[in-house]
Amino acid sequence: MKRIIFIVIFLSILFSVYIDSGYTTFIQPNGVEFIGRKWGDEFFHWLETEDGYRFNK
Repeated sequence: MKRIIFIVIFLSILFSVYIDSGYTTFIQPNGVEFIGRKWGDEFFHWLETEDGYRFNK
């Protein structure tokens, strides 16, 4: 049983899909605009500005 669970978890990590939204414009609640992108896969992804700073949305 443990072997089957390990295989299922391993296969789900093995088939993760890469995503890169490219640079787009984000607008903060106070109206300030900046350019950033989202990249990573469905398990781990990051939001980053053109200057390399990470941010949360």
